[in-house]
Amino acid sequence: MATRSKSQTTDTGITITLGGNGQYTVKGDKQLAPGRLPGVTSIIREANGSSLDPLMRWSQRLIHNSARKTLINTPYQGITPWETYASNIIDVAAREPDIAKTKGGSHGTDVHTAIENRDPSYPESRAAIGFLEDNNLTTVACEFYVYSPKYEYVGSIDFIGQVAGTETLLIVDW
Repeated sequence: MATRSKSQTTDTGITITLGGNGQYTVKGDKQLAPGRLPGVTSIIREANGSSLDPLMRWSQRLIHNSARKTLINTPYQGITPWETYASNIIDVAAREPDIAKTKGGSHGTDVHTAIENRDPSYPESRAAIGFLEDNNLTTVACEFYVYSPKYEYVGSIDFIGQVAGTETLLIVDW
């Protein structure tokens, strides 16, 4: 996914900015030393490596399937040396996880935007809109940043909704 920068400023003047690789900066909080803070997802991935295992298997499977498909559909013709042919196939296959991640990230962003706008253009947004309606939720905030100066991490809440006619708030991760 392309790196994008997004900032939010609290009513107390603290600015939280999302940069690349799930890293955030928090400015205006004297409890924090200047620098980048990890996002919750990054922390979970690095906690013990367990969440990386499925990602690694997914990447390996994409690379394997891409190389296999190319070998089947583009047999070696002997025009270039075998090493060059094989190296090119491996190079193309190795890019597959990044291509899929970019495509998936773009789709996820589009679905989140559709949910925020109550646009039923995607099956996922229709399901989320149905959930919001079934639970009588009104939007309080979307993509809301929170951070902990004590534990030095930042995260983003996808949706905060209020149950109509009550004081009850619901936090939702799409």
